[in-house]
Amino acid sequence: MATIGTAQQNGPYRNRRSGLAEVPVRLRLVGPDRKCVLRCYPRDDAQFEADAQKAMTDVRKPNQSWEQFLEAVRSQMKQAYPAVTIRPRHQLAAGDDPDELWYCFRDGSIFAP
Repeated sequence: MATIGTAQQNGPYRNRRSGLAEVPVRLRLVGPDRKCVLRCYPRDDAQFEADAQKAMTDVRKPNQSWEQFLEAVRSQMKQAYPAVTIRPRHQLAAGDDPDELWYCFRDGSIFAP
């Protein structure tokens, strides 16, 4: 099964926590005017946020698509945080914001298990 939230996935998937079907997120095109912003949860875990920011810096390569970048960040973060989930903001929620916004959940969701 493809990773949740990537462009390789086809069709809806079931959210393990809520059981609701969700539509996979399609990432927008890479552009020189776009940067990636992380929103990390839990918000009070400074080390987790620092590790996520470091992972983004460590794995970024020239001519890398957002999908490749996302998968590389996920892979590095899973080494230290096996339950980590990183989901990009849906295009419709982005509006005119040129930046990519990713939600990074240390424990798999905003709510602790």
